[in-house]
Amino acid sequence: MIERTIEVNESQTVNGITVTLKRVELTFEEAKFYVSSKRPEGYLTSRHSADAEYRLDNGPIRNAGTGGFDFFEDRIDCLWVQVDPVAKDAKELTLMITRFGDWEGPWDFKIPLE
Repeated sequence: MIERTIEVNESQTVNGITVTLKRVELTFEEAKFYVSSKRPEGYLTSRHSADAEYRLDNGPIRNAGTGGFDFFEDRIDCLWVQVDPVAKDAKELTLMITRFGDWEGPWDFKIPLE
């Protein structure tokens, strides 16, 4: 299994909402995705979670589960932790955020592993 932290800091804007993949932590037990978005002024989401899928190389798309939110004055942070560990021979990891709170995606992030 791959064990390392990858600082991604890549942003994508879909439907007027910018989502940033801050970093990916890969451990022997799991993969974690740290995501953030600027919080629109005065906005309170009715959904306090986000949904995502992921893919290793050209393999099948897998459910990444639901990410939980932390709300701050200027941003919303989200963390996914239900993702399986990544095999050492994987060359690319793709995270596809399908919903972020009330907003529909997808926000797709390709993370090189080599």
